[in-house]
Amino acid sequence: MFGRSARHRRSDVSLVTEVLAAIRSARVVGAPIPVEQLPVAVGLANLHADVLSAMPLTTATRRTPAVIVQPNPDESRQTTVHKLVQSLWWTGNGYAMLGRDAITVLDPNRVSAEYDPDDPLRVAHWWYDGEHVPRNGIEWIKLNDDPRYGPLGRSPLSMASEPLRMYGYAYAYLSEFFSAGGNPSTVLQRANGAANYDPDQAGADWVTARQKRRPAVLPTGWTLQVPANNGELEAISRILEKCAAELARLVNAPPSLVNAEANGSMTYSTVAGEISRWLALSLVPTWITRLETFWSNIADEPVDMDTDVMFRLVSPVDNAGTPIPTTNPPRLEAVS
Repeated sequence: MFGRSARHRRSDVSLVTEVLAAIRSARVVGAPIPVEQLPVAVGLANLHADVLSAMPLTTATRRTPAVIVQPNPDESRQTTVHKLVQSLWWTGNGYAMLGRDAITVLDPNRVSAEYDPDDPLRVAHWWYDGEHVPRNGIEWIKLNDDPRYGPLGRSPLSMASEPLRMYGYAYAYLSEFFSAGGNPSTVLQRANGAANYDPDQAGADWVTARQKRRPAVLPTGWTLQVPANNGELEAISRILEKCAAELARLVNAPPSLVNAEANGSMTYSTVAGEISRWLALSLVPTWITRLETFWSNIADEPVDMDTDVMFRLVSPVDNAGTPIPTTNPPRLEAVS
């Protein structure tokens, strides 16, 4: 009975309902922009990789081991470190094949671990491209070591995958909006009883009127409407700004370093002060300590990363490279 009555609904109401349902379905099942393509995720990945690879590696000995000066003869030290940091950022793990006085950074997607059956939090050996590799044949560095998920590290992006997926949906919505031409800036509305007016001819008439710099003329019964702005795009833009700030907080990077809006207000601070905060709260405990351990294991002696390079980038220096004190350091913009 209910199905029969539904079939007797007005066709125009039924059509509207079907269209709305199709729109909702498209928004639900549509694919979000992948995390790897989100501008702030890519920017933060490159920021971490570039900054950390710019830090020189030092040892207490007078002669720095060759594997520290240039870990791979086919590339610079900066390139090797950059690869490791990118691998850590996107997967939570970095792998390097050990050779004689050289290391080769591996594609993390081609490495898998065989767990120790007696200790599921220990790697027994590795597999690389389907070939067995002893546990000590690969030097391994990881982030976010959560024993609930086994011995491997986890990317910070995977730990907040659901909010980032919503971020991707917001970008996907904007992409679909503009690729479809956006909302029409004007609408021709026809009143009941108005004469027929070909939409293509209407467009041609408007173009002709603009070219001749004269007012356009509409047939009787037709009016020009300007759709109201519902603020949808502005709302999406604000969502993207908030998501950028949240992603910066996820990796303990000051939002100001990625030009993201911060909630509330903040006072003016110097660039050097912002870098000090980033070092103390994120780079040193999360990244630098792990990288120093990684290089120390390879060099068989303590290796330090020179963080002073970050301050030399924002402070004037003399010919010897010594920072020159200044009473007017560069300042960040205040966010309100």
